[in-house]
Amino acid sequence: MAIGRRERVRAWFDAQLRPDGEGRAGLGSVVAAALRASGYGAVGAGFGILALYTIPVAVLVGFLSLLGAGRFLVHPTMQWVRTLAGLERRRLHRLGHDVESPYSGPDVEAPRSLRELRADPSARRDLQWVFLHGTWGLILGAVLINMPFVSVRDATYPLWWAFAPSSEQQILSGMIEAQTAPAAALGFATGIAVFALWLLFGPKLLDLQARAGVNLLGPDPDIDLSERVARLTATRAAALDAHAVELRRIERALHDGAQNRIVAVAVLVGAAKREVPATPTGPWRSSAAPRTPSRTPSPSCARSCGRSSRPSWRTAGSPGP
Repeated sequence: MAIGRRERVRAWFDAQLRPDGEGRAGLGSVVAAALRASGYGAVGAGFGILALYTIPVAVLVGFLSLLGAGRFLVHPTMQWVRTLAGLERRRLHRLGHDVESPYSGPDVEAPRSLRELRADPSARRDLQWVFLHGTWGLILGAVLINMPFVSVRDATYPLWWAFAPSSEQQILSGMIEAQTAPAAALGFATGIAVFALWLLFGPKLLDLQARAGVNLLGPDPDIDLSERVARLTATRAAALDAHAVELRRIERALHDGAQNRIVAVAVLVGAAKREVPATPTGPWRSSAAPRTPSRTPSPSCARSCGRSSRPSWRTAGSPGP
């Protein structure tokens, strides 16, 4: 019976340390998992601090918007909430949670009024996550950060407690006074216990911290997926059409500009040749005599092709002898 009970306890510990059942959990992998939980928990605690400071701002903006004085603050506040939720989605992706963004694309703007906020379920879910992560998520992150430091401090407390000031002679983060040798020896036991709890429940605390984001930062289950796909397809098609129109405009501008410039140069050259005398004398002798015969554009061609260019050479003036 004792052997059976020992096997059950060992199986329970293996299930806590390796929930997926992939082989036996070694001490190195368990410590690595606990360190990973504390690291990601610290990042989550940082996001929790930002969310905690966002809560009173969001409440104040909502109150001012009800009074009609803070409507212009709704859009930047919700844009910040969306940015903070996007950072949490990245952390959840690194943790292995497939949390899809509920927004159709980068061109989707945040709500600009309380009416738009009430009509947008994704924005409301982001606000719910801010309130949960700024309170419960921050507490769990602080516990994950504090557990390894408390275990090391309490486990080594019997070595240095006599040299510490009376205000620092405490264990379990100041919860228990330890100013005697038996109390200092108790600190070693509490340090080992906290270390074991950190190894066992650190990853589970991280999963508990991430649960709010997994449940709230994804798409709203009430929204039809086919509607979101159709809206995304229409948005991309509109972007491609706008891109094609812009390319055609640039091509037309380049073609028309070059053609008008060529016609203008031809008209100017023809006008200059008409101004040159048939038998050049003086300074015209060396520069005006053409080396090869060339055709001068007819007046009809100049009128039809060089309308945009004619005012420029008329105002500029023709070269005189």
